[in-house]
Amino acid sequence: MMSTISVIIPVAFESEDLPVLSSLKNVDYPEDGIEVLLTIGKWPSLQRNQAAKIAKGDILYFFNRDAQVNPDIFKKAVNIINSARDIAGVGGPDLTPPDNNCIQHLFGYAMSSYFAHWKMRARYAQIGDERFTDEKELLLSNLAIRKDLFLKVNGFNEQLYPNEENELINKVLNLGYKFVYNPEVKIYRSRRKDIFKFILQFYNYGQGRMNQIF
Repeated sequence: MMSTISVIIPVAFESEDLPVLSSLKNVDYPEDGIEVLLTIGKWPSLQRNQAAKIAKGDILYFFNRDAQVNPDIFKKAVNIINSARDIAGVGGPDLTPPDNNCIQHLFGYAMSSYFAHWKMRARYAQIGDERFTDEKELLLSNLAIRKDLFLKVNGFNEQLYPNEENELINKVLNLGYKFVYNPEVKIYRSRRKDIFKFILQFYNYGQGRMNQIF
């Protein structure tokens, strides 16, 4: 029997532009096996937890509002999660769309650079083969996890945003489960359009990492 999937997407406003919904119409997966939950608010870690509690799917799949998903992403993710009882979840890279402009592609190259991100560059480029991994290679814009395990560890720490997924992954790994990185479980998301927004993006990431550490 095919696993059911609850797609969880936090948004700030009900009328917000949602490219991910158009993208989800093209996925190759039984329609009755997918539910999409839009959760409206100003604090995504709280929104995602609230949606997870009412989700009906066996697997929670987290995307952002601007994601463009590959048509086979659900089949690949479900096959990986169901391949062994100790696999908790799976994720893959968040890639730069081909139609982004020159400066957006430069930002994408920087994000996937070995010198800038070392192991974490796998979040933004298709690196290597399928493998067991940790929070350094996974990110919340493209992450699937078994719902029962998500609820077992009480979901995301609502004091954290961003970096709530990093702590969650560590909690699940500490229970003896595994996460998988697969370079073909991919999505596309547009990069920032100017240097100031790009700098702010990584300032927020750094601030989230420090909050997680403390």
